[in-house]
Amino acid sequence: MTFDHETRVEGWRGAGQSEPVGSRTQYVCGAVGLVVVLAVLTASYSTVVAATSVLSLLSTTALVLGVLVAWIAVSLLLAAAVRQTLVLDPAGTEPAD
Repeated sequence: MTFDHETRVEGWRGAGQSEPVGSRTQYVCGAVGLVVVLAVLTASYSTVVAATSVLSLLSTTALVLGVLVAWIAVSLLLAAAVRQTLVLDPAGTEPAD
């Protein structure tokens, strides 16, 4: 396993390839992120609506934008956690993807 200046991992997917997190893993992180954000939104819906109702006509836009930003942030954090787990794998084995 070698590390280049962008801290990408080479060797898991073959010589010359440097993608530590595959596209399937990114899709799963996106789906899990959406489920987490929707669960939090469902649990705290009345608080979120009260906070965005101050904006009157823009409250729906603010709600959708907030959910979108939260979904992207959670998905990126999950992907970063998976990537960090793969980089710090002491056994050096290829993860099941």
